[in-house]
Amino acid sequence: MNYTETIQEVCKTMINTLYRKDHSDKTFKAQVTENKGNSKYKVKYCGNDYTVSSSIALIVGDYVRVCAPCNNWNDLFVVCKTR
Repeated sequence: MNYTETIQEVCKTMINTLYRKDHSDKTFKAQVTENKGNSKYKVKYCGNDYTVSSSIALIVGDYVRVCAPCNNWNDLFVVCKTR
């Protein structure tokens, strides 16, 4: 294998790793802890509080599935209620 092929393989591996890490949606189960109004809610996940948006009417205590689109934790939204 020559240097060009080696560098291309390393670059390909790096790009694939970065894409999977930074651009895939993340979902998790959380509990609603507060209704903040305007379709915004506070949820608790792993001991931390996050603000999420929801087109579904929720009440405190509901468990929901939350999505962080493209691993962006500033744009969290509720996907559905869970049990």
